[in-house]
Amino acid sequence: MWYAPECLYYHRFDSSSDVWSFGVTMWEIMSFGARPYDKKKPPQILNYIEGGNRLTIPRNCPDDVYQIMLDCWQWDKANRPKFRMLTPQLHKLRRRYQQAQR
Repeated sequence: MWYAPECLYYHRFDSSSDVWSFGVTMWEIMSFGARPYDKKKPPQILNYIEGGNRLTIPRNCPDDVYQIMLDCWQWDKANRPKFRMLTPQLHKLRRRYQQAQR
């Protein structure tokens, strides 16, 4: 499920719900295309999320990258980062990993 909870409950879509979906997309990238919530049906996924659970960290995913995903999956949309906050974070991570490769 790529939708934020408020999309499913209230059919409300905005940039904060896009941030939730962005976090899922990041998870898909870091897991090399694995299927999120593999084998769970939508009602099961919603119960899973309501219980405070989130997708687990993909293998070999750096903790700081996973933390961004977790931030994107905050239940209360007011607590999710804005894209304008995510962009500098991602640029900083990219620079750090590029430097580590040298």
